[in-house]
Amino acid sequence: MSAGPGSRRAVPPFGGPGRFWRGNLHTHSDRSDGALPLGFAPPGPGETGPALARRARAAGAFIGLAHPAASLLTLADAESVNAAHAVEVYNALAAREERADSWHLCDLLLGRGRRLSGYAADDAHFQPQDPPGVAAWVQVCAGPLDDAALLAALKAG
Repeated sequence: MSAGPGSRRAVPPFGGPGRFWRGNLHTHSDRSDGALPLGFAPPGPGETGPALARRARAAGAFIGLAHPAASLLTLADAESVNAAHAVEVYNALAAREERADSWHLCDLLLGRGRRLSGYAADDAHFQPQDPPGVAAWVQVCAGPLDDAALLAALKAG
C-alpha cells in the first residue's frame, strides 16, 4: 500500500536504531518558571505567546502545548501556536480537577493537518497536595543519552 501525496508514512519505533529513554517534559523546581532562563531572553514588551513559542523553536527548543484542557485552551488558541511540536495530552496534576485529558484538542489539530505528537507529563510542583512524581512520562528512541539526540528524537515524534 502506498502513501498518498502529502501523507507521511509511520516508521515503527521498535525496529529502529538506539534504545528507549524515559523522561519528564513538564516539571517544576525552585528555579523554574523563568528564574533560570538559560540564555533565552524573557518575553519582550507586547510579545505574544505564539510569537514567544516561534522564537523558542527557532532557538532549537522542543515546544509542547502544556495542559491545554486545564488551561481551557480553545482550538483557535492552539492553532495560533503554530510552532508547537506536540500536545500534552495527559497532565497528572490536572487530573485532580478532572481536566487531565487533552487528546480531543490533539485530535482536532491533527484533523486540520497539523503534524504533532502527544505526550504525558507529571507537571510536578512537589507540593504536599499534589500527586507524586513519576505518574506520567515520555519515552523516545534515540542513540546516545545526550541532549542533541534526545531533542532530535522528540522533534521527530
